[in-house]
Amino acid sequence: MTAFLESQKKEFDEKKGVTECSICMFNFVGMEDVVQLSCSDAHIFHVDCLLGWLETLAREMKEKTCPLCRVVIKVKESNQV
Repeated sequence: MTAFLESQKKEFDEKKGVTECSICMFNFVGMEDVVQLSCSDAHIFHVDCLLGWLETLAREMKEKTCPLCRVVIKVKESNQV
């Protein structure tokens, strides 16, 4: 996992009101590691799902963006996916 995703990783918190990953559409389960992007408190994804999203964008030579709002995700060059 990249240092960027590692730094964004946190334990799933049911109080956020988000119950499923919008990439795979599976529900989050307690004690699961998730990534919350800075663009919104509600943009929470499974770590592996977001990693796959970012890898796909990188292969297509596209900017790394949030899967929901398409805001560009700032990733340091040394930590690229």
